[in-house]
Amino acid sequence: MNWKAIVSCTFMAASFVSFGQEGENLVPNGSFESQEKKPKRLGSIANATGWTSPTGKRADYFTPSKVEDIGSPNNVFGSEDAKDGNNYVGVVAYSYGDKVDRSYVQTKLDAPMKKGLKYCVKFNVSLAEASKYGVNNVAARFSNKDYSTAAKVPLIEDDQEMLLMHFNNSMKIQTARYNWSEICGVYTAKGNEKFITIGNFFSNEDTKYERMKKSKEIKVNQVIAAYYY
Repeated sequence: MNWKAIVSCTFMAASFVSFGQEGENLVPNGSFESQEKKPKRLGSIANATGWTSPTGKRADYFTPSKVEDIGSPNNVFGSEDAKDGNNYVGVVAYSYGDKVDRSYVQTKLDAPMKKGLKYCVKFNVSLAEASKYGVNNVAARFSNKDYSTAAKVPLIEDDQEMLLMHFNNSMKIQTARYNWSEICGVYTAKGNEKFITIGNFFSNEDTKYERMKKSKEIKVNQVIAAYYY
């Protein structure tokens, strides 16, 4: 049986490594180190070479910066060291009553996925200290076409076979702060998938959440959302 793996280092940092054959990296700029230009504000995911947000709500791009909101490791949502290099991104995966718009990150693979080939997919997330909630539905979605809408709307996926969930689909709520938690699983390609998108593709009704306590050590303002690096 043919196998390939997407192995990632930070939230959405990913590469493809094949078992039993020479590996190939299909995810460009997986650690977000390559920049089109330095970001100056939140919502600057497009400054990371090759990466976009598919909706009108742009994901955030964190890098060592004099602008405190977007710094790495310290920023407006908390503090986290990059797992690989200096940079990482952040998305809103859930908000109670949709009071904060969800965001996603997306990139085009360097080569299409092959039909029937099983891909072992891994990436890492960290719940930001500012988050009032933790959720269970952080996922990778593979598609033949890129998502693209100017509307600030959640992307709901009815076909769960297109999704790669965390911990081999155990649906565990991600509540770990101050370090990276690995998300992994096996995805069987339908054929010709060219894009990977990461975020929450489930409705609020189908998303399990846990309310997070704000300890005295957390100095940033809490947001009514599940925000993940």
